[in-house]
Amino acid sequence: MSWNQVAIFEYNNQFHNVKQVNVEDYKSCNPESPIARYGKGKDSITLESSGEYYFLCGFPGHCQAGQKLHITVNSAGSAVYPPNPIPIPPPVNSVAPSLYSSKLSYLAMTVAILPSFALLV
Repeated sequence: MSWNQVAIFEYNNQFHNVKQVNVEDYKSCNPESPIARYGKGKDSITLESSGEYYFLCGFPGHCQAGQKLHITVNSAGSAVYPPNPIPIPPPVNSVAPSLYSSKLSYLAMTVAILPSFALLV
């Protein structure tokens, strides 16, 4: 038996995406060589093993504005991540229309971490 964590990202895919990256690309906000790419607007990503997971928005300026997430999954299968979204300013040259600019002033992606149970045979 194995416990997995599922990260669910919800966002407007006209203005955002999710890229899983390595730690160096996370620190430098480099979206060019992702481990995985997601762009549906509602993505469920299974975190299958303990370790560090790094995600960011690949749209220009979004990661630099704080749209990135580091998740640690410990060996007991529970995830450690920031408990509350941190308000961030929108990118200086945002292409988002004013309808979305108020949403961009906060973390533009909703993330939920859910435990899931898998039976390995």
